[in-house]
Amino acid sequence: MSVQPRPGGSLTPAVWQRVRDGIGPDRAAVAEVATQERGALGAHRVAETRSALASRVLGAGPLDPWLAEPGVTDIAVNGDGRIWVDRGHGMEWVGERLDADDARGLAVRLAGIAGRRLDESKP
Repeated sequence: MSVQPRPGGSLTPAVWQRVRDGIGPDRAAVAEVATQERGALGAHRVAETRSALASRVLGAGPLDPWLAEPGVTDIAVNGDGRIWVDRGHGMEWVGERLDADDARGLAVRLAGIAGRRLDESKP
């Protein structure tokens, strides 16, 4: 799958066809999208972009650092965006907040993985 940048940031027809075919993103597809930007970003930034993109598309995005932390059993995000983790001693605020758009995007993606829909018609 070759992904070329599109005016206005829209996805290419090949990517839209993958979506229509029900083919979810995988590490290879994410890596290819990041590699397309090598000329503009350089090799180091491509690696960083690939990692960030994979985290957002395949992982938990901004919550990944806490998910990877040994001993963390639970992660919660309050309505005001505050991130809380439980490391076996009760919930502790990590001192950071999750942006509302990031929280919504993650919730929509997780609902989709579970075979559910989360949007304005099904809040």
